[in-house]
Amino acid sequence: MIVAMLLLMQSAVSPADSAAIAAVRAEAEQEPVEAFGEATGHVSIGSIEVADVDGDGYPEAFVAIEPRYQQTPTVLVYSFSAHGLRRLREALVPGRLVPASEKFLSPHGERVAVDMGVANGGSGDLTRVVPLAVEQGLSVITYRTFMHADNRNHFITVVDLSYLPLPTTDTRTCASFDFETVEAMAVGSLSGDAKRRYLVALTPTAITVYRIDRIKDEGYLEKRVWLIPRPETVAGIEKAAWGEVELRLRDGTTAPLGVK
Repeated sequence: MIVAMLLLMQSAVSPADSAAIAAVRAEAEQEPVEAFGEATGHVSIGSIEVADVDGDGYPEAFVAIEPRYQQTPTVLVYSFSAHGLRRLREALVPGRLVPASEKFLSPHGERVAVDMGVANGGSGDLTRVVPLAVEQGLSVITYRTFMHADNRNHFITVVDLSYLPLPTTDTRTCASFDFETVEAMAVGSLSGDAKRRYLVALTPTAITVYRIDRIKDEGYLEKRVWLIPRPETVAGIEKAAWGEVELRLRDGTTAPLGVK
C-alpha cells in the first residue's frame, strides 16, 4: 500500500502533502531511537518537512524529534522511492553545541557509550570514519577532535558534526555540552537561488541551512552546511507563497534568507 502511494506521489510532492507526512510520522513513531536496555526507545515527534531536496524526483522527509538522552540526533532523515520509505543512515543536528544541563540523560550512564580521540580531527567523509563502528551496530557522531559511539538496540545513526566549534580546542568528550532543541524547520528556495531547495532549521541560538546535493547508496548525505547566528529580532521561519524560506521577525514582518 505504501509503495503504491509513493508511486502516485512521486511526480508532485509538497511539504504540505498530508499523506506523505502521515506515512513518515507513523514510521518515526515506531523507531527505537533511544532503546537502551529494555526501554522501547520511542521519542516525541515534532515538525516534519517533506520535499525533494536533491532533485532526483523522489521526496525526502526531515523529522524533528525531542530526545531524552545526550548524543541523540535531533532530526531523522527519510527517503521515498519506488521501493518504499527508508530511514537514512545519516541524521542531523541543527544548531550549536550548548553547555550541558540536567535536561538530558547520558548514554554513558547506561554503560553503552564511549568517546574516542580522533588523531587528525573529525572527518566530513563519514564513509571513511565510521564503517567499522557501524558494522558492529554502533551509532556514531564525529567531532573535530573525537568521536562518540554508543550501542542502541536495533537503531543506528551517523552524524557529522566536525564542522562545529567545540567548547574548547582540547575537548575530547561529550560531557560538557548538549544539542539544541529544533524550534522549527522549513524547506524551500533561498534568496538568490530560486531553483534549489534547502532545509532550514531554527534553534535558540542559530539558523542552520543544509544544501543536500545527493543521497549516497549507503544512506549518507552529500551536503553543505552553514550556521548563521540567530538575531534577537527573529521569531521564527516560514515558507512564502512563492516557495522561498524567510525569517519571521518579532515585529510581524519578514526578511529574506540568502545563500552563503
